[in-house]
Amino acid sequence: MFNVLICEDDQAVLKITGRILTAEGYCVTEAESGSAALEELYRPEKPDLLLTDLMLPPPMSGIQLATRAKALNPDLPIIVMTGYSHGNFSPESDFLRSLVFLQKPTARTELLRAVDGLLSGPGSDRNTA
Repeated sequence: MFNVLICEDDQAVLKITGRILTAEGYCVTEAESGSAALEELYRPEKPDLLLTDLMLPPPMSGIQLATRAKALNPDLPIIVMTGYSHGNFSPESDFLRSLVFLQKPTARTELLRAVDGLLSGPGSDRNTA
C-alpha cells in the first residue's frame, strides 16, 4: 500500500482529497500546514508521494515544502495543486518543471491519474509496493 502525504490548508479540499485516495486503497496522512507536513517527512514511515497545495499560509508555501521534501528525499514524487490558471503561474525553474501541477478544482479522475502515474507508471520503481 502506498503512503500519500496531503498538505492542504482548506479543510474541505483536504478531506475530499483524502477520501478519494483512501477509497482507491492509498494510505493517507493529512497535514494542514507546511510545517506539519515537514514533520511527517521525518517520521520513520516515509510517504511515497507528497501532494501539496501551492499557496499554504506562512511561514511555508507549498513550493518551499516541496523544496525541503526533495532535499530530504530526492526521489519523492510531488504533486502541487493550484487554483492559479496556467496563464497566471508558469514554472520557471528546472525544479518547478520537475513537479506535477494540477489545476484546482481537480476532477477525481485527473487526481487519480496523476497519483497512479507517479507511483506505478513506467520507469517507476514503486510499482512493487
